[in-house]
Order: sequence, then C-alpha cells, then structure tokens
Amino acid sequence: MLKLLKWNSLDIFYRYAWLIFIGLVSLAIAALVPSGTGTLIELLFYFAHLLGFLFFLSTLFLALYQCFGWLRHSSAMLELSLPAAAWKLLLSRVILAVVINAVACLGLILMMQLYHKHVNGVMEPLTVDQVKSIAVAVLILLTMEMTVLFSYLIARSIGLFHFQAAFITAVLSGIFLPLIVVFCGYVMVWMNVLTLPHFSLEHILIIDGNMRVSSWMPALAACGWIALLEYLGSSLLLKYSVQGE
Repeated sequence: MLKLLKWNSLDIFYRYAWLIFIGLVSLAIAALVPSGTGTLIELLFYFAHLLGFLFFLSTLFLALYQCFGWLRHSSAMLELSLPAAAWKLLLSRVILAVVINAVACLGLILMMQLYHKHVNGVMEPLTVDQVKSIAVAVLILLTMEMTVLFSYLIARSIGLFHFQAAFITAVLSGIFLPLIVVFCGYVMVWMNVLTLPHFSLEHILIIDGNMRVSSWMPALAACGWIALLEYLGSSLLLKYSVQGE
C-alpha cells in the first residue's frame, strides 16, 4: 500500500513538476512583492495572483483526473497486473486526491490572504473556520471524484473505451451528481435542519417563506457515506470487470 502511494506520488510529481513550480513561484511573488502604487508592482502582483489561482484550480482538475485517468494510459494493464488488491490500487489514488485537494484549497486561501495583506497591509493567520472550510471542500470534491470514478468504471465494465467511455462517464456523472444533491437535501429536511419555502399553484405561483439551514452536518455525513459506497463499488468493478479483462 505504501509502495503504491509512493509510486503514484512520484509519478504525479515527475509528470507535473512544471505545474508545482508555477504554483510555488506565484506564491513567492505574491508574498514578496511589497505594497505600493507603482504600475509595475501592481501588474506583477496581480499577474502572480492570476497565475496562482489558475494553478490551484487546475490542481483540482488534476486530483479528479488522476483518480481514473491512469486507467486510460497504456501502462494501466501493467499496474493492474501488480500483486495488489483492487481496493488498494484505488485507495492509493483516493489518498493522493485528498492530499492534492487539501493543498489546492489551502493554496487558494493563502492567495486570498496575500491579496488582503497587499490591500490592507495586514497578514491574517489561518483561522479554525478556514481549516473547517478546507475539510468541507475536500469532502465535497472527494464525493464528486468518487462519482466520476464510479461512472467511468461502469463504462469500462460494459466494454467501452476512449471516447465512448468518456461520453458515458459524463452522462452518468451528470445524472448521479444532481441525484446526490437532491438526496442530501432530503436528508437535511428529514433531520429538520433545512426549511424550504412553501409553493402554491393556486391562480399564480406563490412562494411563501425563505429557505433556512441550521446545520450542514447531515448533508456532509451523507456525502461521506456516498463517497465510501462509491469507492467500494468502484473497487468491486475494478476487481471483477476491469482487472479481469
């Protein structure tokens, strides 16, 4: 397991070293450029921020793609032939995705704090609420990634490859993700933490009241269980459908 995680981490590092370099450079420039009104300083600062935001957003897509993208490479059959259980192969990818998501979210918050420092002259420390927001964002992103992975393995299990597999993955993900949102909303209503406005169709459409949320914990717990079930389902599909090809 640790060997798989080490190998996958090194593979990501060597493939995307240039992307990591861009992120570090953008953070360094944003942190070191002094506050001032000079045109060159302002252009350099905003260029670093634009570069940084693009880097960290692209990192989120990297976390998503590396969950299932390795199955599209020519080396996939070599990896699948390793003496490792299917759940271990996927778990190493999931752990890596969680780490990448956490780093990307932390980087985005740091870029916003550096912008605040440049404008107001004060660098605010990382707060507990910001750490909690990173954890919530990582959980939501992980649920999305597990949904896409599960959809892709369904497509592969029925014998589809390349464009056909990508198309079916997009279709299934487009169906599953809204259903997950609706299910989480239903759980919140059932737990009495979400109050929806009342709709009336008498004569004309009337909306009475506002949507109120007292806690997001039931929805986050539902996301966690869904991500776990999708991971288990993906492991079974990889073992009995894809590895057996």
